[in-house]
Amino acid sequence: MLIRKASLEDAERIAKNNVNLAFESENVSICYEKTLKGVRTVIEDRGKGFYLVAEEDDSIIGQLMVTYEWSDWRGAEIW
Repeated sequence: MLIRKASLEDAERIAKNNVNLAFESENVSICYEKTLKGVRTVIEDRGKGFYLVAEEDDSIIGQLMVTYEWSDWRGAEIW
């Protein structure tokens, strides 16, 4: 298994996974096109966060998005 930072080439798969996860976990249908735009935005702007993907046999089998939040308690960004 390979774990790596996601690239724009992964955006469509990540967006599809997000749409499926929203439906499976919360029974919510989300818009694929809007989700794809959001995924691409994070990948293109590392200041918003980043995705890690787990890959096996050239297929994404898992993913994780890390976003940043400002903590006034710590005076710093946190994950």
